[in-house]
Amino acid sequence: MVIVKKKLKRTLEWAMPIFVIIMLLPMPSLTASAAGTPDISWYDATDNTFDISNADQLAGLAQLVNAGTDNFSGKEIKLTADIDLSVYAGGEGWIPIGALSWSGDLAFRGTFDGNGKVVTNLTLNPGSSSAGGNIGLFGVIWGGTVKNLGLEGVNINSRGNAVGGVVGTLNNYGVIECCYITGSIESTGDMVGGVAGTLEYGGIIRDCWTTATVRGRNLIGGIVGAVAAINNPIVVGCAALSKSVAGAGAVGRIYGTGGIFLCSNNIAFDGMAGGDFGAIANSDSDKNGLSWTAADICADGTLGGRFVNDGNPWATAIGSLPGFGAAAPMPEHLRDFGPVPPTGVPDITAYSVAMLVFFVISGALWGYILRRRLVAGRNG
Repeated sequence: MVIVKKKLKRTLEWAMPIFVIIMLLPMPSLTASAAGTPDISWYDATDNTFDISNADQLAGLAQLVNAGTDNFSGKEIKLTADIDLSVYAGGEGWIPIGALSWSGDLAFRGTFDGNGKVVTNLTLNPGSSSAGGNIGLFGVIWGGTVKNLGLEGVNINSRGNAVGGVVGTLNNYGVIECCYITGSIESTGDMVGGVAGTLEYGGIIRDCWTTATVRGRNLIGGIVGAVAAINNPIVVGCAALSKSVAGAGAVGRIYGTGGIFLCSNNIAFDGMAGGDFGAIANSDSDKNGLSWTAADICADGTLGGRFVNDGNPWATAIGSLPGFGAAAPMPEHLRDFGPVPPTGVPDITAYSVAMLVFFVISGALWGYILRRRLVAGRNG
């Protein structure tokens, strides 16, 4: 009996550290994944302001606009929480908010205030919905505004034209401002950009940055694919920091092609690969923007004062990119800190915390076991 107890004790001594490791490993979700169900319970046609806090409510917005129920002209929608769109990643993926129509009635025409929140895992897959064009979080914005929004982990793989992270087509004096996009945006079609696919009729893109890789056929740009120079569209204060922007023809680091319009104060990563950008004029008003090296980018968290908190949610730190709430991590292809060390808060992941807890608990446990053995040896 004594021998059995000693063997059991030794077994427990060895098993406890293993048990601690298992407890610290990430546990799989116990909730079965399923396709989301659009929710329009938040909508009242008599209201002018609305709060949205989850993926189903955001999908409900798409349903309302695309069905012609309400284009939200003169109304405001505000995000009150970060939103993960993973539940809408299956099948053909996300259904963009707003569609193209001659009158613009099926486009989004209101104000969408991201409120410094982040939408993650926007996914669009090849299929019938991505073949027709106007692809992005929004399909078509007609005189509406999207602002203060982060899109992280975008994964768009389309077969259509007019494809962008925020919107496929920005039209009729619509505005996108203070937004950022990370991930991948690809199409076998034309007019593909990191922020917008096309910019038309006085549309404005300002104070936005993107590191999303961009690929398409023709008319491809890091910020916007094609610009229709009618009614003075504007691209100003933007940063194209992608690792690659590629296409067969008319490719630019900022925009792929466009006539005479206001384009100024834009920068681009000088190591950007992918397309034939043509002559690099190294001008902030050129289709390829003013060249910034990775070291330049890492040394200035505001990117030359373009992204500062002056009434918007930007948070900045040297060695990081502008973000909301906190500065955003610097992607691998831009990490060149040179003589200037990053001063931003280190990224302490859940894994790092778990390992720290593991070592503390393991150390305490082994210390206890050794003390017991020493006491047992003295008493034996």
